[in-house]
Amino acid sequence: MEQQDKAQIIPIIGARTLNQIKDNLGVLDFELSPDQLLETGELSDFQVGFPWSFLHEEYVLELVHGKTYSKYNLHRRIKDY
Repeated sequence: MEQQDKAQIIPIIGARTLNQIKDNLGVLDFELSPDQLLETGELSDFQVGFPWSFLHEEYVLELVHGKTYSKYNLHRRIKDY
């Protein structure tokens, strides 16, 4: 994980007062310590397990999709706008 470079953020401001806006924007000054970054990386490194692993087995996908799953083109490039 360890991705605390300068983030590109689009804030969603739903404030009604100046104090609420200041409070919401205050999060932009928040940074995690190196130890906290390491801990979040360790916490996010887990095995998904059952049922996800079962439902993504090729034979199960073919069964669920009527033996047509292998015909899907799931690796299309997302258009750049």
